[in-house]
Amino acid sequence: MRGLTGKRAIVTGGGSGIGHANVPRLVEEGGEAGILDIDHAGAAATAALCGSRAHAYRTDIADPASVEQSAAAFERDVGPAELRANVAGRDRVVNFLDTDTAF
Repeated sequence: MRGLTGKRAIVTGGGSGIGHANVPRLVEEGGEAGILDIDHAGAAATAALCGSRAHAYRTDIADPASVEQSAAAFERDVGPAELRANVAGRDRVVNFLDTDTAF
């Protein structure tokens, strides 16, 4: 990751796995991250590793209103998001557009 100084990114699934690995790297390169995860404790733990340049928001990505609220909170707290990374996991192989809200 290069060229991220001053960039603001929203990262879904940043509380564990690939997202947890990517957020600290983004911050090391000078970016600021909003970590959106249904596991708020995991998101907060990732944010704690990054200091004041990462912010945790409990978000259910299956609920559009939850995503909108968290994204709006990040933008109020930090400024407009310029980058978005959806790394929240799924466990069923199916075309994303064919999934339903319950999944």
